[in-house]
Amino acid sequence: MNLLQIVPWYWRWAAVAALAAAVLGYGYVRGYLHEERKLDLFQAQVDVLAKDAARRANERKAQQDKDTKEVTDAHARDVAAIRAHYKRLLDAAAGRRGLPAAADNPGRIDGAASECRPGDQGETDYAVIELESRAALDAAALLAWQDWARRNGFPVR
Repeated sequence: MNLLQIVPWYWRWAAVAALAAAVLGYGYVRGYLHEERKLDLFQAQVDVLAKDAARRANERKAQQDKDTKEVTDAHARDVAAIRAHYKRLLDAAAGRRGLPAAADNPGRIDGAASECRPGDQGETDYAVIELESRAALDAAALLAWQDWARRNGFPVR
């Protein structure tokens, strides 16, 4: 008599099912551990890349801060020079305006100085100098922005 004939059929099938479950469980655990090791390796690589990216970002930020400070300081010097220059011109234009003409008699209203009449040189110079100073300040700001953009790798024409 065969040993398999002694064991009832349902126990034989239970043993086959248990063996299949053990093989599947072993494969699942081995696959899980393999994937866990791959995930750990991937996370380590991501951490290295993240640290490198953070280091490069900090270096770039430090360089941009340095460039911004240099450009801001240069722009502040330019603005101070422009304002001083145009203040001198405005003071000179104000000095050319002169005093109004004296009245011939007390009942008559004083006339305006010839330098201050609309269209005369004094008033025109004053307005032109004011406009030129604003344009010079705008141009200095534009040049500062372009300098900053060039230093930081932006395309500027």
